[in-house]
Amino acid sequence: MTYTAEQHIQLKRVTEIAASPCGTWLAVSVQRLDRDGAKYVSDLWKVPADGGPAVQLTRGECKDASPGFRHDGALGFLSNRQPNEIKPDEEAEKRM
Repeated sequence: MTYTAEQHIQLKRVTEIAASPCGTWLAVSVQRLDRDGAKYVSDLWKVPADGGPAVQLTRGECKDASPGFRHDGALGFLSNRQPNEIKPDEEAEKRM
């Protein structure tokens, strides 16, 4: 099987990494193609520093990127989401 440019374009890419102040996990921005394959979007993932399984923190057809931490450990990031796109997520507390 030959590796093609199309396959390469469809790969997910880690674009940014930020270490939590406590050092136990990383916030990682992962870029991927949207559902239509027309543009790149990105999601944030929580990756344990000890190598455990990653947990997706954000999802959607937006660009969630540039993760960073405040001194108190709160995670912040930039996004191009519109305010009406944000929906409550009962599972968010469990993922953090």
